[in-house]
Amino acid sequence: MIRSNANAIHSINQIDAIQEVSEINMGKLIFYVLIALLIYWLIKSRRPKQEEHEASSESVEDMVNCAQCGVYLPKSEAIHSHTKYFCSHEHCDLYIKSST
Repeated sequence: MIRSNANAIHSINQIDAIQEVSEINMGKLIFYVLIALLIYWLIKSRRPKQEEHEASSESVEDMVNCAQCGVYLPKSEAIHSHTKYFCSHEHCDLYIKSST
């Protein structure tokens, strides 16, 4: 009887020890998950600001269409001649030849 009580007490002590270790490990796990979420939130909250800054730094450019073929291109890449815009020198020359 004394031996069985000692075994029972020993078993209870082992269970308590296991529970304490589990609680400590669970506490660490929750701590690390919270740290990971905080880091994720910080990184995510900074990204949209960078994207907005990049988008605002790019200027919006006017688009014009070629008087010969009608293709649209940025005004800075177009060839301007006779108050018209062209996509290439060849189309500029063709337009001038066809209008004379």
